[in-house]
Amino acid sequence: MAELVTLDGGRIACDVIGEGPLVVLSHGTGTGRGDYRRLMPLLAGAGYRVVNMDMRGHGESGLDRPSVTGKAAISRTDVAEDLLGVVRHFGGPAAIVGHSLSGGAATIAAGRAAGRGRAAGSRLLYSR
Repeated sequence: MAELVTLDGGRIACDVIGEGPLVVLSHGTGTGRGDYRRLMPLLAGAGYRVVNMDMRGHGESGLDRPSVTGKAAISRTDVAEDLLGVVRHFGGPAAIVGHSLSGGAATIAAGRAAGRGRAAGSRLLYSR
């Protein structure tokens, strides 16, 4: 069962397992958090708390708030803000893993994390 994290009136669905330093996983466009289902137990077994999120408008996550672009689509900046919100919700800092659009968003999030309270110190772990 997914945990729904509320961010600025929208919701982000997350699976959470493990204990330890936080790792946040975010899939690419057109897929879902199932992409990381085999990676989650490996990271948790290595001593990490793993949060695997559905990107905005995918899977169980809503697309019920406006994009920073003012368009109906989502942008890397939107997903970056969602990543930072998820990191704050779960008590970051975090290592952020992103693929495709989420890879660009993870890069933006890591750059913006400095000085952002509980997200401060978050780092990009992998982007593809």
